[in-house]
Amino acid sequence: MATPFRVDPRVRAYGKARIDITRRAQNEMEWQSLWREPRYSFPFTWGGGWKQCIQYTVDDFAAEIGFFIDVLGFPVSAFSPNYAQFTSPDQVFYFGVVAASEGALSTPPDSLRIQFMVKDLPDTIQELEQRGVTFERKPDAKDAPPSIAVLRSPHGVLIELWGTPESRPAAQPQASEPEPAADFWTEDLNDEESSESEPDEEEAIEKEPTQAEFEEIEEDEVASDEPVYVDDEETLQKEPVSSEPTPSKEILPRPRPSFPTAVIRRTEDLLKGGIQLPSRKGKGNGKRGFPTQEDSDSS
Repeated sequence: MATPFRVDPRVRAYGKARIDITRRAQNEMEWQSLWREPRYSFPFTWGGGWKQCIQYTVDDFAAEIGFFIDVLGFPVSAFSPNYAQFTSPDQVFYFGVVAASEGALSTPPDSLRIQFMVKDLPDTIQELEQRGVTFERKPDAKDAPPSIAVLRSPHGVLIELWGTPESRPAAQPQASEPEPAADFWTEDLNDEESSESEPDEEEAIEKEPTQAEFEEIEEDEVASDEPVYVDDEETLQKEPVSSEPTPSKEILPRPRPSFPTAVIRRTEDLLKGGIQLPSRKGKGNGKRGFPTQEDSDSS
């Protein structure tokens, strides 16, 4: 699906050439030979404090920050009555949660997901279940790596816990599910009872585009006088790029990505329906809701 925003056709051509590498490379050697350095260098020089942060907007701000602070134990980097910024104990990442203002739309829950790579996934799952966390999906020993456990924040944002290869669950006989632990913070909130029913979960697996759709570039997309990033040695138009460092920046060596065997296989399994992650149908309240796919089709 194309974006509704105006896109420079060269940018799309660059991206298609990168995607084509994942389809053509069969091993690490081919991947490294096909991969090329970016056309331009990294433009940012970090300032003081945090280096990166994403944020999303929620309707129930109290529930979201209570979950991340008192259930998951995230350190707080910044806090106010309508904004919270979370980080990790070693401060390697940041993300923020904002309370939706009156009449404003909150972020659709399925529009983003937060992923964490953990060392011991089975122990992490057990610890979180003891804290009252409910998982929508837990890894199985028969799953292809990587192992993934899925839960949601109170707003409905998907949180994926990715396990390292050594944290794959061992095959065990089927056992009855333990009774979930009591929700510790509800003891002081018995007077607040929700009247909303839980929405039905639906499986949403996107279809992989056909080869014709993938390779199609409309004639009016690329100007004839503009250079296009291509992956063919014979037709590649080399564009000189100055590699001299500027006085104010230190040019650091750029890491090259490795051949993503597990990620590609995992993506193919998702597209083929081999692995199904849960999806929740959004609810509209007339003020801060967002249309579901069914609502959009029927309008």
